[in-house]
Amino acid sequence: MSLLEVATREFLAAAGWPDASIEELAGDASTRRYARVRNGAGRTAVLMDCGGPLPEVDAATGEDRFAFARWRRFYADIELRVPGVLASFSIPSKKAVRPSADVAEALVP
Repeated sequence: MSLLEVATREFLAAAGWPDASIEELAGDASTRRYARVRNGAGRTAVLMDCGGPLPEVDAATGEDRFAFARWRRFYADIELRVPGVLASFSIPSKKAVRPSADVAEALVP
């Protein structure tokens, strides 16, 4: 098992998803990778590997440097339903993985 796979399993366990199955999803043209995770109760989420370290909050402005977080907040502020971030972490190889609420769940009232 690779460092990323081990870290992902440890992350899911720490985030309350120890029994989650992981299904790779098609990627986009970036360094990000995606997977759908499903726990034993059937709840799903999308796991995103950012492909690099997550930027920190800018100390001077307080602004989150992670574009996903900024855009998520922008859309939420104009009252569009957007998936939430359930948890995040960085692993020693500087890869970052974030699961977010399943987009389908975010669209269903």
